[in-house]
Amino acid sequence: MKFCKKNNIKLYISDNIKLSKKYKVGGIHISSQYKKRIFINIKKLDIIGTVHNQMEFDCKLKQGCSAVFLSPIFKTQKYSENKVLSISKFNLLTSKWPLAVYALGGVNDRNIKKITLTKASGIGGISYFKKKTRPFI
Repeated sequence: MKFCKKNNIKLYISDNIKLSKKYKVGGIHISSQYKKRIFINIKKLDIIGTVHNQMEFDCKLKQGCSAVFLSPIFKTQKYSENKVLSISKFNLLTSKWPLAVYALGGVNDRNIKKITLTKASGIGGISYFKKKTRPFI
């Protein structure tokens, strides 16, 4: 946490509002399983959610999210070919969404250029970034 504050990097805590408030981090990440209503009165706290479909997006909109990760855009070990959104479905689904949408799931060196064909504001890729970075410690 000290590293993030020192280097002006926003830290997001997943599904724990009390910890986010206690440590005054940059934001909170709300997973797709978290369905509870959120009441946060901290203006500087970003709320980012993860969604897989329109119903989950509506829930995240009610929770006050400022942006969402839409997953999975590409095939992963967790999601088979029939659960993958693909570029066209991703664009159709997000065309009317009023929030920033980030592509998540299956992003790798072979398909990262395909993200430019979407209306995504950015990407998230846990395994993609793990391979690219070294631990700070």
